[in-house]
Amino acid sequence: MGRDQTDSDHINICKGGKMNQFLFSTKNDFFKTKELVVKIDDESIVFRKPTIDWVGPTHKTTKYNKSYEEWRNLVLYDDRLITGKFEIDDEDSDEDQVVIYYREE
Repeated sequence: MGRDQTDSDHINICKGGKMNQFLFSTKNDFFKTKELVVKIDDESIVFRKPTIDWVGPTHKTTKYNKSYEEWRNLVLYDDRLITGKFEIDDEDSDEDQVVIYYREE
C-alpha cells in the first residue's frame, strides 16, 4: 500500500538503511508531538508524550517533506521490529499514548 493510501489510524514500518533501523510513518495527529517516549516489547510498541518531569531518552518526530505535510516520521533501532502496516489500538490508546500490536498471532 502506498504512502498516500494509509489513513491516520495506521502506522507504516519500513526497513531503514542501517542494521536494525526502522522508519515509522503515520498521518496520526498524535505524532505531531515533537518528542516521544517509546517502549518496545515483543508484541507491542507504546508511544507516550513525555511528562514535564520525565528523565530518560526521547525520540524526535519529523515531517516527511513539504509535499507530504501531514506525514510524520520517526526512526527507531531495535532487532525485534518487523515491517508492515499496523493499526493503532483504539482501546489502549488515548490523548497521552498510542499503542500498536505488531506481533499478534
